[in-house]
Amino acid sequence: MKNLKLIKTGLTGGICLGIGTVIFIIGFAASGFNFDKVSFTDPYDKKTMTVSGSTKIIEISEDDSNINISQSEDNDIHITYFENKYKKYTVTEGDTLKIQKHSSKKIEFGVYTQDSSLYIQIPEKCKAALKINSDNSNIKTENISAKSFEISVDDGNISIENVVVDGDSDISTKSGNFLLSDCKFNGKFMINTNDGNVKSDNCEYKENAGITTDCGSININSNKYSADLSLKTSDGNVKSENCEYTGKTEINTVCGNVTLDNITCNSDLSVTTDDGNVKGTVNGSRDDFNIESNTKDGNNNLDDENNGKDKTLSVKTDCGNIKFDFR
Repeated sequence: MKNLKLIKTGLTGGICLGIGTVIFIIGFAASGFNFDKVSFTDPYDKKTMTVSGSTKIIEISEDDSNINISQSEDNDIHITYFENKYKKYTVTEGDTLKIQKHSSKKIEFGVYTQDSSLYIQIPEKCKAALKINSDNSNIKTENISAKSFEISVDDGNISIENVVVDGDSDISTKSGNFLLSDCKFNGKFMINTNDGNVKSDNCEYKENAGITTDCGSININSNKYSADLSLKTSDGNVKSENCEYTGKTEINTVCGNVTLDNITCNSDLSVTTDDGNVKGTVNGSRDDFNIESNTKDGNNNLDDENNGKDKTLSVKTDCGNIKFDFR
């Protein structure tokens, strides 16, 4: 029995060593087989600073630490960050507050559970333009007001909750999901993601808005759109519940279903999908719309009608069913 335990222990150790070796080789290869770019994890030191005075722009340049932005309890900006000998921050004050991370090593090995996130607290009256550029960071922004949003992330999720943005918002990520909740966007709004889902709940959009994702779903609930709206996805479903569309609305998907439940349309609504079903429940009468609808290989309960109305419902699919109810 003792020998069996020794064998199991040896096997476990051998497996762990093998996995570690593979991870090291992969990381070493990713560094271009350059030992100058390889390091073992070093403990982080917590640093804090306070910024007073007028700040019009906040620029954040980050590589891999998560970014958390929230409301300050006073009239100052508070910054908390974590450094080690391989990763340092520089903070430049002025009308433009620049927070930039510098990494001297690209690949780190080891397990270290200490928090290394970047925390920024912004006073309510600040309303600065927020610009964030990151490689691999999850971003969470909550309970703040901003002049504008400009966020670009390669690989990371973005969460925006209870935020008011006076100007335009341009937010993008290559591989990451979006969550927007209880927000008010007074300027133009645009989201782009290659491989991510987008969810928007109880938000208000005053100007033109657009959401584009290649391989992800779009889910919008209880939103109010005061201007034009564009929703586009290649390989994902689109679902809208309890939303009000005031401007022209265009929904396009290549390989995905479109479900519209309890929606109010005050202007044109166009839904196009190649290989998906379209199902909708619209507040109002069928006679409120001019209707343009067809499907090549599916059932369709909408017939083309020109009622002489100012708004048009256009629903088209190649290989899918179309079913709309009015109430």
